[in-house]
Amino acid sequence: MKKKILHFLWAGNWGGAERFVRDIVIYSDSKRFEHHVCFCASGGLLYDQMKAQGLNVYLGGMSSGFDFIHGVRLFHLIKTIKPDIINVHIAPFIIYLIFLFFPGIKKVYFEHGKNIFSDNYSMFTKRVKRNLFFYK
Repeated sequence: MKKKILHFLWAGNWGGAERFVRDIVIYSDSKRFEHHVCFCASGGLLYDQMKAQGLNVYLGGMSSGFDFIHGVRLFHLIKTIKPDIINVHIAPFIIYLIFLFFPGIKKVYFEHGKNIFSDNYSMFTKRVKRNLFFYK
């Protein structure tokens, strides 16, 4: 049985995190893994390329990390796909709030370009990340 993995990125442009996810999706064993990629905000060249290749890509339409209206779309995406693993490559608040409704799904967080415990995050955000990703 294939493991379903849902990746969250902010936009479908050519950044380091986006290339990282694209390589995982393209080069992983398709007999063992089924990848889905959600660009929370907007598409771009990478989104267009992945869609043209027939990969499972989605757009969230979010305007900010606190966009609750479009966050509902992400909530329904998770319910529809029913992933075994959610792989997060961004840090919008709404994603962590949505995770509270899916305690049975394993979550992996990749911080690209900064330290997860840096002073750039509020104490609340640090606590939420610690609870969702480091403790059972």
